[in-house]
Formats: sequence, structure tokens, C-alpha cells
Amino acid sequence: MSGNKSLSDAEQLDEIDKLYATLDNNEEPWRDRQRFLEHCGYMLRPRYHPGWVPSWRSTRKDPILCKDGTFLPVGHDISV
Repeated sequence: MSGNKSLSDAEQLDEIDKLYATLDNNEEPWRDRQRFLEHCGYMLRPRYHPGWVPSWRSTRKDPILCKDGTFLPVGHDISV
């Protein structure tokens, strides 16, 4: 977040949402493989499902506190 004091609460939430709701380049391949992995009996977190809508948009929680608000660190595998 920019830390800009002139932003309204709604604008700050929008900034946070943009940061946490965007899959990065390391996460996109997992999203693209999700249906195949599900067909094989594996299930990825909702964050990697096609059409994912972040849970914090309906709960208004801080994305850091939501399971789907955690993004994949560079160089790490994910559990299925």
C-alpha cells in the first residue's frame, strides 16, 4: 500500500485488493493446470481456480488474514 494519507478508506481497500487479488507469474501456471489436477484427484486452493473471486471482497477482511490472500513465494512449491 502506498501509505498515502489522502486516500479514503475505500481507495485504500481498492489498493490492497489490487495487490492481493492479482495472481503473479509464478501462480498463473497453477491456475492454468487446476482443472487437469482436479481431474487427477488433486485440489488446489480456491485462489488457483479459474474465475476465482477473492473471499475478502465479501467479508471485508484484510486479505492477509484470508487463506486465499496468501500468494505463492518465488521458488516454492504448492501443496495439493
